[in-house]
Amino acid sequence: MNRNALYELQGELEVLAAVLDAVLEKDVLSEDVDEAAQQIAETLGHPPDLVDRQIAVQSSTPRHAHAMYLSLGVGDGLASEGVLLPYLEGESSPNDMTVGQLKELSFVHQAAQAILDNQAVLGMSGWEHWWAVDVAKPPMRNIQEPPNNKVVHGPHSGFIENWAVNLSLLRQIVRSRFLRVETQTVGFWTNTTVVLIYLEGQTPEAVVRWARNKIQKMGIRGLVDSSRIAMALGGAMLVPTMQYSERPDQVAAALLQGRVAIMVDQSPSVLLVPARLSDLMTSPADYYQVPVTGSMTRLLRYVGLLVATTLPAIYVSALTVNPSFIPLPLYLTTVRTRLSIPFPAIIETILMLLVVDMVQEAGLIMPGALGQTVTIFGTLILGDAAIKAGIVSAPTLITVTIAMLAQFLIPDANLSGVVRIIRYGLIPLAAIFGFTGIISGWMILLGLGVQLSSAGVPYLAPLAPARPGGWRDTLLRIPRHLRADKIGPS
Repeated sequence: MNRNALYELQGELEVLAAVLDAVLEKDVLSEDVDEAAQQIAETLGHPPDLVDRQIAVQSSTPRHAHAMYLSLGVGDGLASEGVLLPYLEGESSPNDMTVGQLKELSFVHQAAQAILDNQAVLGMSGWEHWWAVDVAKPPMRNIQEPPNNKVVHGPHSGFIENWAVNLSLLRQIVRSRFLRVETQTVGFWTNTTVVLIYLEGQTPEAVVRWARNKIQKMGIRGLVDSSRIAMALGGAMLVPTMQYSERPDQVAAALLQGRVAIMVDQSPSVLLVPARLSDLMTSPADYYQVPVTGSMTRLLRYVGLLVATTLPAIYVSALTVNPSFIPLPLYLTTVRTRLSIPFPAIIETILMLLVVDMVQEAGLIMPGALGQTVTIFGTLILGDAAIKAGIVSAPTLITVTIAMLAQFLIPDANLSGVVRIIRYGLIPLAAIFGFTGIISGWMILLGLGVQLSSAGVPYLAPLAPARPGGWRDTLLRIPRHLRADKIGPS
């Protein structure tokens, strides 16, 4: 066991010891209010953002009180008017507080956790217990459209890093009394709120039970984003079996289709399960266009999926193993441009794919406008210089560019990454076995895809197993009045 693992184990043992002390009632809040406030501050490690307001209450019997909370997580107006003002006016009971929900506190760890949850804890000499009141107002950004999933028509609001606000945005669309919301606390260190959302009667009970059990059985130390919970829920290592969304309208449409939404506090990305291939290839913009345009766009994505994965492999196969499958003038033109190229077709293609992938990743990492400039001009300059230097040929550059443009048609980022891996895997098969290798590779992929499932739902449904009724909103977007199912997005 390495040193880092020992440090983590030591920290967990200390936390377990503190919890055990609470069970054994060794951290009971002192009856002396000043000593109890000191206990709470010591448990939290005397953080600089901890506010401890000490108040002398003028009443028939003079009393001494403490109000403790985190400065940046609590609304100043709520704390002053709803917590401190009743003290100054000599209120004798915590039930006289004007805001928030009250919670009785008996242990130090309860008070510390309440403060970490952006609540104010209150104690006064003469009270039997301390109390926690919810006056949370943590910092958050404004609601705006997600930058990675914009639409021309339709709602322009997106989720933020607060699950309560995200739930409110969702309720503005799904105003049904059958909307069910379940919360759980996940993460040994982070105590992150995870929210399970579904429509009772619309979502299959097996899917709800699967998601609930997976969340309950997760042995995870900390949770900082929904991507961590996606990995902890399991699934295939290569293929994404969960869908991410930052749009309330997309999540609402998924709920109407009988899917489950999983929100994670401090993450704007909501997980949707089950996630089939057809779900990952669908964009919210499809439903804000006329059916003919939406169907054409969706078909174009599936064509782009095939082009992005297969075109470089077809190019390599046509130059190395199966030259007779392409017209002779085109073959001679391609060979003529490659006479001065020092690399074989497979090395040349993979080299260009790697360069374009590096430029693309650099553009994503660099800030906004600068990243776009690096991606566009980097590709153009490098491609032109590579052709002039005789490192790559023009047909190779055209083939790689078309494949990369086709990849951008895929709306799901995780699926786009899988496309990249498949593309690299098919090229060696094409160089060795030609078109036979490409077809065999796709047969293997389809065979593996048929065996996959997401929350018990076949990954390639409704195409495999075949369910013709479901095709009306898969490859095409049939108008709602022509569909047998009337529930769901139109």
